[in-house]
Amino acid sequence: GDMTNCGVLCIKNLDATNYVNLRAGSGGADFAKVKPGECYPIRLATNTPYAIANTAPVEVEYLLIED
Repeated sequence: GDMTNCGVLCIKNLDATNYVNLRAGSGGADFAKVKPGECYPIRLATNTPYAIANTAPVEVEYLLIED
């Protein structure tokens, strides 16, 4: 379902080569970089997190926890 108060995003980059940038919305500025194989919990200050791959499509695994 829809989430109105995003709290914590746990994200893992499953790619072996390319990184993923995280943005506050599709047109926002990058606020984090998840390198290949890295996994992080991130406290969000936005309700519209957006991930964009560096060079080629990547697979990520994520868990978004509501505040």
